[in-house]
Amino acid sequence: MAIVVLSFNHPELTARATQSALKLHNNVYLVHNGSEKRFSKSLKSQFPLVHHLDLEKNLGFSGGVNFGLKSAFEKSKWVVLLTNDCTLQNLPEIPNEPAFIAPHIFIQKSTRTDSLGGVFIPRLAHISHCKSIEDFELAKHKYIPGSAFLIHQKVFSDTGPFDEALGTYWEDVDFSQRAMANNHCPRVEPNWHIWHGRGKTCHKDRHYTLYLFQRNRKRISMKYTKFIYKPILFINLWITWIKLMFRLVFSSRIQDLRLLLRAIQD
Repeated sequence: MAIVVLSFNHPELTARATQSALKLHNNVYLVHNGSEKRFSKSLKSQFPLVHHLDLEKNLGFSGGVNFGLKSAFEKSKWVVLLTNDCTLQNLPEIPNEPAFIAPHIFIQKSTRTDSLGGVFIPRLAHISHCKSIEDFELAKHKYIPGSAFLIHQKVFSDTGPFDEALGTYWEDVDFSQRAMANNHCPRVEPNWHIWHGRGKTCHKDRHYTLYLFQRNRKRISMKYTKFIYKPILFINLWITWIKLMFRLVFSSRIQDLRLLLRAIQD
């Protein structure tokens, strides 16, 4: 097994995530996804035994994950993927067959559940984290949040890479749906625990949290909504967009309004 940690700047977060991985395993890959040279240099100095993978340009979550997984799969059939706002508390049990598995993710340093997998409702253009195994098992369209997961090489090979055209946000939803279509149904291992510092990596950048989120929400919901439900989808998208427009206008966030309009158009 290998552990891949995805980094984009934020050296303190990345160091914490990498240290948690090294405490539990000695085969750790750190993807410097377009990080500033000074940050990469610092992390390489702190962790000389880690496999450091450099990307000159930030390829978004999808590009960074694809690069890290492909590199790790050259020597390992199982890979744990970890974003830099997550810390491993223990390692998952390795199944006897190829699988795609989500951990039990807790809100950083607490016993409050952040997710036990997720549910996607295409015609509502809605995703949410499951708070119980029962909720996850009942979901028709399951997905594994991209914060952390365990994946076998065959699942990745059969499903294909994460869609790099999406960049960041909703790429995990798309990958999970494609995995299901290839008979690799996402699973949850409740005894595998991870702490997650929610929104620590890009929550202040509206290009990610507004533009890419809304653009990709539209694209992925359109992709997986059956034709008969497309009118319901359009109505739900426009209801949420109009509400968001009013909030942005009344708070004088004109630049954010432009981002939203561009997301709707793209």
